[in-house]
Amino acid sequence: MHNANNTYNKIQTKAVNTLTTSRQIATIEATTVWGSLRGLETFSQLIYIDQQNYVVINDSVTLVDSPRFQHRGVMLDTARHFLPVSIIKKNLDVMSYNKLNVFHWHIVDDQSFPFQSTTFPNL
Repeated sequence: MHNANNTYNKIQTKAVNTLTTSRQIATIEATTVWGSLRGLETFSQLIYIDQQNYVVINDSVTLVDSPRFQHRGVMLDTARHFLPVSIIKKNLDVMSYNKLNVFHWHIVDDQSFPFQSTTFPNL
């Protein structure tokens, strides 16, 4: 990683990475933490466990990956359509697997206000 800046992910954050694999070694090069994270996600999609419980890497590859769009997101509207916390957490995991960077969440709206705040109970 060329820049270990620990800033939060932003729309403009560079997520460019290069992943190189062979049967014995894999390397990920990235300019930011977020590029490294995206490279690890790609790497996790290239490996599997075979019938003898060995970790296997799919072929030798070199991938240069970068997002096509800055805004890659999902919108959940739990104000109008209730979803259990477990489903929302699974959605966040799926977003990570697909390298999405924006979670737009309608927790409340004028049709529904299901959010209960312990800090501001009179909301």
